[in-house]
Amino acid sequence: MDNKLYENIMMRIAKVVKNAINESDEAVEKHGTHRTYYLNMDLNTPKAGRTAPKMSAKELEDKITEFFWKYGADEYDRRDHKEGSKISPGKFLYRMVGNWKDGKKIKQNSKLPEMNIDLLKIYHDTENCDAVGDIRTTKSGIPYILGQMGGDWEEPILFMVYWDGKTFRGYIPERGNQYNRDTKGALGNNEEADEAFIRKQFKDEIENGTEYSKIKKNIRYNKDACIADFEARIKRK
Repeated sequence: MDNKLYENIMMRIAKVVKNAINESDEAVEKHGTHRTYYLNMDLNTPKAGRTAPKMSAKELEDKITEFFWKYGADEYDRRDHKEGSKISPGKFLYRMVGNWKDGKKIKQNSKLPEMNIDLLKIYHDTENCDAVGDIRTTKSGIPYILGQMGGDWEEPILFMVYWDGKTFRGYIPERGNQYNRDTKGALGNNEEADEAFIRKQFKDEIENGTEYSKIKKNIRYNKDACIADFEARIKRK
């Protein structure tokens, strides 16, 4: 086989492989003429470093209910709901995550300090904190809550909460999440620094004529990439 023929074959193979890649795994996802932009897609998927036991979604739901009624319920919850009744993932996050954003106070007063400290990795406000859907389960059988949080002026950050066998833990995925990696903060807290980071992430698009304002308007978190990040990081005990 001559070199030219070999090069043509390899070019065709490379093209097929490129076209087979899910567009959501790229920094720019195309929907006809529309574009969605994902930050931090230049990062590698993390190595395993955390562990959690395999359990059912029902078992995690029971843990959520137990901890909420023991530590998170207020007088209105006790007035309006039967003690020990099922609690939604969103309500658990709002009460057990949303009320904590000060590291010193967490260490002094939080009943779930490990989880709350985990979720301070990226600076954000907790004004808006809710679950994204119901309880999910990793491919290895670890159930978790997928949540998002941020102030009205911030773009939401995606995060996970799971049971590690002893307590609840939090995790903020990096790859595909929409935050400023240089400032380690949610978008919306430093306009000048955010613009510099976004311009750096999408340098090629801007040089090819895409307006910065259009990119900024269409930045989202990449849910699939964030979940893949989490599943790579956490392994079954």
